[in-house]
Amino acid sequence: MKKVYVYLLDDMAECEIGYILQAFSMEKLLKNGTKEFEVKTVSFNKEPVLTLGGLTIVPDYTISEVDFNASTALLLPGSSTWGSKENQEILEKAQECLNKNILVGAICGATLALADYGILDKFKHTSNSLEYLNFFSKNYAGQSSYVCSNSVLDRNLVTASSAGSLEWTKNILKSLNVYSDKKITAFYNYYSTGNVKYYDELLKYTNTHGPKTSTRSPNGSGARWNRPRRRPCSARARPAARAYGATPANTWAYAPDAANRSAVF
Repeated sequence: MKKVYVYLLDDMAECEIGYILQAFSMEKLLKNGTKEFEVKTVSFNKEPVLTLGGLTIVPDYTISEVDFNASTALLLPGSSTWGSKENQEILEKAQECLNKNILVGAICGATLALADYGILDKFKHTSNSLEYLNFFSKNYAGQSSYVCSNSVLDRNLVTASSAGSLEWTKNILKSLNVYSDKKITAFYNYYSTGNVKYYDELLKYTNTHGPKTSTRSPNGSGARWNRPRRRPCSARARPAARAYGATPANTWAYAPDAANRSAVF
């Protein structure tokens, strides 16, 4: 299993990692039940972390417990506490990962931390703005490599602004080859527009089948039993219904059972 580590620190903006976590959570659905990537959290200790949104998260590992040489990616979310001394060790690990061609993703305040550490001077990158880096970083010297964009991928470094979490996710998925280009584009288009046709495209090349609907009892007794109850299929629900093997008709679709429903939604 390929390990992707998310660094946790107090006051982290958990919203910035929402899209990438969603993308990894859909892996079994979009890969016919297979899963290649495993997301784990790491911090400087195992004390609970309080996020910007008020969530309390307990890290899976401390930095010393992780072999970053065997990792696939290290993701660094934004936070106002990056300047704390206890967070410097993970920046050292980020530099080591970059040196060994392991993907590093930094968004929002994490890009400032990389700027202070001198990492951004060697890569094309973005952040909340060039002025943001110039004003808040005493060591930043990468102005000539700054790109005004929501997210930038240069070799094995992916950076993003606070408004670029979806583009950041797209670049991470591409760099790690998590899905095909068509699926990544469909994922991006769906979450950037909300248009259900892109969700349909996301599932288009996935061989996903729903529960069989038989008129015979599942216990083999031969007694007839009721088919799953039918319900009107709204426009937004149709692609998911098709993913379960239901009829593509516009009016009705068999309602998936609870277990399968949770796999999509």
